[in-house]
Amino acid sequence: YNIALKLDPDNELVWFGKATLLSNLQNYHDAFDCYQKAIELNPENIDALFYCSRVLSELNRYEEALNYCNKTLEIDAFIAEAWFLKGSLLSELNRREEAIKCYQKSIELDPVNISPMISCARLLFNLDRYKEAIIYYNRALEIDPKNDDAWYEKGKSITHQIVLNENSPKNSSEEKYFSFLSKTDGVHDSFVHEDVLKCYNKALEINPENEDVLVSKGTTLFFSEEREDAFQLYETVLRKNPYNLEAWLYKATMLSLIERYDEAVDCCHSALKLYPRNKIVLKTEAQILNRAQKYEEALDLCNGILEVNSDFEGAWIERGNACEGLSKYEEAVSSFENALKINSENEITLIGIESVLILLKRYEEAIKYADKELEISYSMDSLCNAYTTKSISLYSLNRYEESIHNCDKALEIDSSAESTYLLKGNCLLCINKFEEAVDCFSQLLIINPKSEDSWFKKGFA
Repeated sequence: YNIALKLDPDNELVWFGKATLLSNLQNYHDAFDCYQKAIELNPENIDALFYCSRVLSELNRYEEALNYCNKTLEIDAFIAEAWFLKGSLLSELNRREEAIKCYQKSIELDPVNISPMISCARLLFNLDRYKEAIIYYNRALEIDPKNDDAWYEKGKSITHQIVLNENSPKNSSEEKYFSFLSKTDGVHDSFVHEDVLKCYNKALEINPENEDVLVSKGTTLFFSEEREDAFQLYETVLRKNPYNLEAWLYKATMLSLIERYDEAVDCCHSALKLYPRNKIVLKTEAQILNRAQKYEEALDLCNGILEVNSDFEGAWIERGNACEGLSKYEEAVSSFENALKINSENEITLIGIESVLILLKRYEEAIKYADKELEISYSMDSLCNAYTTKSISLYSLNRYEESIHNCDKALEIDSSAESTYLLKGNCLLCINKFEEAVDCFSQLLIINPKSEDSWFKKGFA
């Protein structure tokens, strides 16, 4: 190419060929210069414009790459690959809704190319739009049923769709996933596990060594009550690759959920030998110590994390939990407030601060945070907690009618909540609605015939 360019320096095809060779050699800087030269010689050279965009993407110069991609599409708006590239660039620039439209345009122009389908599905997954993501994974798998990544990611989408109820906020953390996975009734439905396991098993048929699939399958088995099989899968992954951090974290978390706290902490320590001072591992250990009610140790650990990473949301949340466990309620509020400065839409933080504010009898503030939770809640548990917080706070403020309204909202979600019936009955007594109070306590006694408080209150009513 260099010899040819000495003979004919204005040959755009030679500049384009040299650029392509340099790009294949991953010399993207020089490739960009050569594509630029080809474009100078012929500004309508659509191939040079397109590949110029690609090499700029490789150099992480996304805005410039987008400019060249747009020029490509101005000349020919029917190039599926250019729409796919534009979607990828917009995704990198966090312009996700625009990116989805570009992926969809690419799929429309080339309905057998699964790459934009999977990219679109992944973006929808990251936006917590799991139902839509599953549609695109299904389309990709109709074309390529041997794609293990698509089977795996479809399985994850099904799990998150059920667990997080399709209305998850931005940046759902694994902590939220674990929290709701361990207590949401819907996730225990057998058909859900069968669908998820089918996806993971398909992926493993294609690639039995896929560690991500093995770990996720282990977690699904754990919540299917097949716990020993779950831990065997974690062990299988860790024997092959002891540096698999996700396997250590899942194993530790699952052990803590069945109160095997010492083993869970040992998992964290094993991970820390490989990843010293890793903040995710340290936060997980603090979370386990809180579950084990070892609040002083959890607090010390969180303080150590925050000395190094003062903007680590997870450490502030666990610090708040530890302070609450130690009855250091003002410190707990401060910790949760710091977490909310980092992410104001984390339901777990909102639940934590509401609980502490009630303990501090700061009811108006608790109501404010409960209202925020209702605005952005994504699970029935979260909604029920917000209504319960409001009903308790309003009762304590002698606003009985409002408290009853929120009790009813909470009971629509969890009709077996004894404490909510008791609170509603007390409100009815306070406003002399004795017949309704009798009905309320009678309903509670159907749920729990041994509730002494309910018998007494019913008799009083």
